[in-house]
Amino acid sequence: MRQHLMRTFDEIYVLDLHGNSKKKETVPGTGEPDKNVFDIQQGVAIGIFVKWPPERRAKRKGGSGCVVRHAHLWGAQRQTKYDWLDRHHVKNTAWTSLDPAAPNYLFIPQSTQRRREYERGWKITEIMPVHSLGIATGRDHFTVAFRKEELRRRLRRFLLLSPEAARTEFGLGSDTPTGRWRWPGRTCCATTGKTCWSRFCIGPSTDG
Repeated sequence: MRQHLMRTFDEIYVLDLHGNSKKKETVPGTGEPDKNVFDIQQGVAIGIFVKWPPERRAKRKGGSGCVVRHAHLWGAQRQTKYDWLDRHHVKNTAWTSLDPAAPNYLFIPQSTQRRREYERGWKITEIMPVHSLGIATGRDHFTVAFRKEELRRRLRRFLLLSPEAARTEFGLGSDTPTGRWRWPGRTCCATTGKTCWSRFCIGPSTDG
């Protein structure tokens, strides 16, 4: 996406307002918690994207590409940031010019001294070339149970009901592109008596 933005615009200004409480950002020099300009946990930035008119683009020297500039705004008080924003604009802000490069095209200042050493490491896609999303369940309140007999009783009851009655009793809702009930299959299941069971473990979330 950042690469596409650089192809689309001629100047990009990114003012990082920080305030990310998830990262526990602190004000450089004081160590105080950096305050967000909104009542949210995610950090905030202001992006200004400039696209020149065609005639100015044609006069650009050497056909140079997009210019990307970046600046930080730290503050332990929200009002401090508001006051700074009220006094500043693009021309009187101390910007740092960036040179975003492949493959990440980062819009933040970054030291490149250790880049070669870092890139000698293994990529996660090289370590695990085969991967998938894993189990993606749906309507768990109906299709998942802790005991086989509990699920078996539920399915027997399901087979006795009409489609609409089953939807209502078990709260199945309407079909979706990723969750569609094959109602004719109920007859096959009832006459053959074959049932397929899958066992899996549910652990605590690691998302934080």
